[in-house]
Amino acid sequence: MPRGKNAVNMSKIIRFAILFMLLTPSAMLLSGCPKGVYGSIITPEQLSEVNRGKSTKQDVIRILGEPDEVRNLGVGQEELSYVRATVGTHYNFLGYGNYKKTEFWVIIKNNVVEAYGERDIQ
Repeated sequence: MPRGKNAVNMSKIIRFAILFMLLTPSAMLLSGCPKGVYGSIITPEQLSEVNRGKSTKQDVIRILGEPDEVRNLGVGQEELSYVRATVGTHYNFLGYGNYKKTEFWVIIKNNVVEAYGERDIQ
């Protein structure tokens, strides 16, 4: 066991190490996304190019990009899903802040756009 001046230095090092181990997880818990929009951003210009009864699935993917998810709805229908997260204030996984998740969906029936819209999701 160190004595004298070495004992004081070792004590400071140990206290610093303990403080570092306690504060690091706290900093990670409090960090998060800065304000902004993340994910699939669909513009009005893009939407004007998607036409019900006319645009094909390939047209939609060319205009909007690859969907975040494709759901098979059966009977020759599928749903293309584009998800966007809007962060109004500082947010992290503990749930602090103003956070909204929105999904833009497109229903394809027999390879042609049948309907599309937007909904809030959780």
